[in-house]
Amino acid sequence: MNSNYTTLIKNKLNEYSNHPFLNKYFDVPEISSDKIVFLKTILDQTELTEPKKENYILATMLIQTALDAHELVTNELDKKINITKNKRQKQLNILVGDLYSGLFYEMLAQLHDIQMINVLAGAIKEINERKMTLYHNDVHSINQLLEEIKRIESLLVTSVSEVFHISSLREIIENWLLMKKLMREQYHYYQKKESRIITLLSEHNEPSHAIRMLENMISRISHTLESYITHLPVQYVELKKVLLEDLRQLAKEQELLLEEG
Repeated sequence: MNSNYTTLIKNKLNEYSNHPFLNKYFDVPEISSDKIVFLKTILDQTELTEPKKENYILATMLIQTALDAHELVTNELDKKINITKNKRQKQLNILVGDLYSGLFYEMLAQLHDIQMINVLAGAIKEINERKMTLYHNDVHSINQLLEEIKRIESLLVTSVSEVFHISSLREIIENWLLMKKLMREQYHYYQKKESRIITLLSEHNEPSHAIRMLENMISRISHTLESYITHLPVQYVELKKVLLEDLRQLAKEQELLLEEG
């Protein structure tokens, strides 16, 4: 996957939020390069034209940004600081999330793809339900916790793959995005002592044990991914190369983080 393509998609997505008011008051959620790469790899297995592939990727990443913007509302409420500012930021995040949602539906409507609209609408509903499960701490086991996070992180991408009947990447997509989410949570905890996942794990464990549990989860998923990636079919040779390189780099970063932590 050419990194220039990922940059191109990110730049086009950023154009949608390039407004003086938004630039001043709203932090656009980070756009996942991984999800762009997975989406492009999936769509490259179809006979779609390049412009259509790009529009499907943009539409999917727009709704991802909408979901991430709405999630910022929950995160800010958790902090419970500066009530007036918090309320204003909450309203802005909701409005921006709705803006991205509207752009998503407009783009897919132009593609005349009712099936994709219905599939992604179903995915959005499930993602929000699973987020509420985590928000209300309605998790009863580590396996359930991992499953909720895995589905939240990967469902939009895997839903696109299901529409085009491409299932060979599902395990890699789910586990890769789960691993990256756990790594981000680990980093936030070490840097800011903030992590919803650590908080959930600490419900029944000492915080130090919860951190070790998170580290072990990341290590286990990483080893599983290495096996999955190594055995990818030949048509995914470029993806295989990219993911194995990224996995090695992430392992180095993980080692440094643990040494500093």
